[in-house]
Amino acid sequence: MVGHGNGRDYDGSNHNRGRDYGGHRVYGRGHRGYESDQSDGGDRSYDGDQRLGGERNFDRGTRRQALDPLESKVVEIGKRVAAVCQYVEAEQQKKVVKERRKAERKEAEERAEAERAAVVLNKQRKEEQARKEADAKEELHKSLAIRMVVRVGELREEVREDVRQKIREAINELCMIVTHWKHKKKDPVEFTAGSRASSSKTEELNLQTRRLCVSEKRKRGPEVPIEGSPPMELPSKRTPVRAVQGAGGTRRLTRARTCKQKVATPKKTPPSIRKKTPATIGVVGRLRFEKRVLNDLKNLDAVVLQNICKDESIPYNRKFGVIFDIATYRTHVAYGTDNDEELIAPPVVSADAVAEEDREEKEG
Repeated sequence: MVGHGNGRDYDGSNHNRGRDYGGHRVYGRGHRGYESDQSDGGDRSYDGDQRLGGERNFDRGTRRQALDPLESKVVEIGKRVAAVCQYVEAEQQKKVVKERRKAERKEAEERAEAERAAVVLNKQRKEEQARKEADAKEELHKSLAIRMVVRVGELREEVREDVRQKIREAINELCMIVTHWKHKKKDPVEFTAGSRASSSKTEELNLQTRRLCVSEKRKRGPEVPIEGSPPMELPSKRTPVRAVQGAGGTRRLTRARTCKQKVATPKKTPPSIRKKTPATIGVVGRLRFEKRVLNDLKNLDAVVLQNICKDESIPYNRKFGVIFDIATYRTHVAYGTDNDEELIAPPVVSADAVAEEDREEKEG
């Protein structure tokens, strides 16, 4: 025990050396507490060191073999933890993106709601402003109407007062004139000799002018000759001499008259030589003729149909019925009764020929 106690290293140099070898305690002197073994410097110390190095290598190999499955498990666990961390980070990023989108959507909705509220508020303000302007205009119109009524009443009063004043002035003037005229009548009028002579002359002239006529204006008196000038003589009035017809009749005029150009009258085809269309014998020809007449009549106006009915003595009963009546009448005129159908059919007058005949009768 004493030897062991004396062989301890209190400086700590051997402890540090043991730390340098991977945490294992290494004793520099062969055995614990024996300093003489290493101090000799012989083969023993070398052999001890070689033995210690072999033991160390053996321990390391066994530890590596023991640590390989642990390391693989640690690596696998690290990979799993990394995958979980990546998954957690991805989920967190997705959550952040989702929250950001939700916040953006909410912000957009709030912005749209604010814009709608601003639009509604602006519209309400405009309506309120328009209502206030309308009320102000209405009040202005009312005040103007009241002022106009008051002003018109004042103008009426002023006009009435002016009219009354003018009437009073006119009445005063009339009264003054009447009074002046009355005063004039009361004063005696003195006729002088000159006034009497002038009145007598005017009376004579009035009597002479009453007897005058328009045809006797030049016969008022003889013309006063002017001294130093001969009387003016006018040529006698000449009246045209009319030709007197003798007993032998009218004389031949020396002046020839120009002959007027005669307009040739258009030639009219007499009804006896009028062109007639041959008709087909039998019921087929009758139906064809009636169909042709209906086609000619359906495009005519109601006034023309009325005139045709009047010319052919057919009662007019609306346009649709009259067309069939006229067609039946013309078919009967062209073909006669049903008993004569077996005979030779007479020549049938076409619709154009009938219209031409009606026109000629009207012109005649």
